[in-house]
Amino acid sequence: MRISRLNRYYEPALRLCRLLLEGSGVKADLGDVLAPAFFVPMETVFERAVANALQGRDGPDAHHGAAFSDRFRHIAGSPALTISFKPDVLLGPRDDPWSVLDAKYLDPIRMHRGQPVFSNPNLYQMVTYCVALRCPGVLVYPRVSEDVDVTYEMAGAAVTLRTVDLAMPSSRACGDSLRTSHASCPSGEPGSGSARRPASTRGNRSPGKAGALRREPPKRLSYGPLTSGPGAT
Repeated sequence: MRISRLNRYYEPALRLCRLLLEGSGVKADLGDVLAPAFFVPMETVFERAVANALQGRDGPDAHHGAAFSDRFRHIAGSPALTISFKPDVLLGPRDDPWSVLDAKYLDPIRMHRGQPVFSNPNLYQMVTYCVALRCPGVLVYPRVSEDVDVTYEMAGAAVTLRTVDLAMPSSRACGDSLRTSHASCPSGEPGSGSARRPASTRGNRSPGKAGALRREPPKRLSYGPLTSGPGAT
C-alpha cells in the first residue's frame, strides 16, 4: 500500500500491522532508533475470538456480552445497590440459555503447595453464572501444556473446563470444538433451563462434594480464599 496524503494519518498503524504480518518485532537493545511501545490486551482478543468462533454456526444462537441485573434480589439492609454480571457468551435464548461460556486467557492449571490445581476464582465465577442462569457452564482456556476437558458438579451446577488449541487452522474448527463441549455437557433438555445430571450419574457421590463427571482423572479443586497462593487469578 502506498502512503499518500489521503491515508498518511494511518501510517503508524499500517507500519505496526506490517510488523505483525511479517512476524517481526522490536528489540530492546540500546540504539539510535525510537520506537513506540504497544500492548495487546490478549484476554480481550481471546474472548472475542471465542465469541466469533461460536457465532454463525449450526446450533443455538450465541450472544456475546449479555448483561444481567435482575438475578440478585435485594431482601434486606442498605444500601440496596444493583448487582449485575456479564458472561462472555450465552448459547441459546438470552433469557433461558442452554449454556454459558467464559473465556480465560491463562493456563487453567497452576501449582499450589506442590500440587496441580485449577483456579478457584474462575470456578466461583462460573458457578455463580450457572446458578443465576440455571444452565451448565464452560470455562474456555487456551491450550498451554496439556489438554483439559473435565466437568465438575456442585449443588446442581455443572461446570466444564475446556482448552482449545490456538494453532487450529480456522475459527470454524475452534467453534466446532466448543460446541462439541456444549453438547456433551451434563444438562437437561435444550431450552429447559435446567442443569440436571444424567440419570447414570445420580447418587454416585456424597451430597455437597465436588466430583468429576467425565473422562480424565480430575485435578484437585482447591477451596479457600480468593488469594489462596501465588497465581490465583
